[in-house]
Amino acid sequence: MRLCTWGASALCLTIGMTTAAAAQEVTMRISVPSVSTGFVCTDIFTMWAAEIEAESDGRIDVEVLCDSTLSRPGDTVTRVAAGVADAGFDLPNVYGARFAHYGVVGIPGLGEDASDTAAALWSLQEDGTFPAIPGVKMAMFQVQNTVMVWTREPLATATDLAGQRIIAGSALRGMTISGMGGVPLSLRVPEYYQALARGAAEGVMTNAGAFLTYSYHEMVPNGYVAPWGAGVSIVFLNEAWYDSLPDDLKAVIDNNTGAETSRWASDLFQKYEEEELQTLQTAGSITLTELSEADLTTLEPAFAAVRNHWVATTENGAAYLSAFEAAYAAQ
Repeated sequence: MRLCTWGASALCLTIGMTTAAAAQEVTMRISVPSVSTGFVCTDIFTMWAAEIEAESDGRIDVEVLCDSTLSRPGDTVTRVAAGVADAGFDLPNVYGARFAHYGVVGIPGLGEDASDTAAALWSLQEDGTFPAIPGVKMAMFQVQNTVMVWTREPLATATDLAGQRIIAGSALRGMTISGMGGVPLSLRVPEYYQALARGAAEGVMTNAGAFLTYSYHEMVPNGYVAPWGAGVSIVFLNEAWYDSLPDDLKAVIDNNTGAETSRWASDLFQKYEEEELQTLQTAGSITLTELSEADLTTLEPAFAAVRNHWVATTENGAAYLSAFEAAYAAQ
């Protein structure tokens, strides 16, 4: 695997185009229900597609379809399993209980290193700790450990949301918001911007990637940094499509999926998010406040409540948590 680095996407695309001169044997259509102008489409999947095309000498023709062309968040797994697309990207937390086991990374204070967290998730998928998804073969995990609380006005106390309505990207984040005295709002991702713009919400708790892609800083510029829990997205293949490949092309896919590819994608997200947040901060467009040790001590009961709730309400939750902690430590 020789995956491209962030900033080299144009070169990667050129490599993919030059190798496309070879005979194309297989089409790989990837459904990415994210905006075509965002980092996920313009960099992550551009690089991944170019690498697969280059390594296959153009025999795999990869088409990345963004802007919910083939699927929407929350139904991409079903669409890929049905063969509407050959591969897909989605957010497991929008599927509710179906993929609640991946939500272990959202427990506050757990798995602060994105790359190691992604590798740990892969090991649990690979060894069968996490259940297989019918019709689907996992390709990679993309972990973002930049979840923050963002508010319209600065908080008087960093640990107290004082009744503010905060959009929560997951049930766990909703519990954290409640534990901080806020009112969590459960909305679909496309509804976030309008809710903030209309004043129906005073803030959002989300990862930096979404914050940057949708320009939430225009409305909620005050960010609070703490180990709130990580976000995770998944990339997966139609199993029948993969099984139909000749062995040498299967090897190309294998070489561009798995633990190291999950690390690559997670590291890429981290570098992009850190640099973009720094740019906004330098320009005075956002203000970041890192919670102190005393603040984190104040929040310990709220974090513990989230952890205990996840274990109690997730099937096999205790076993998943224990397995994840062991896998993460092994990284």
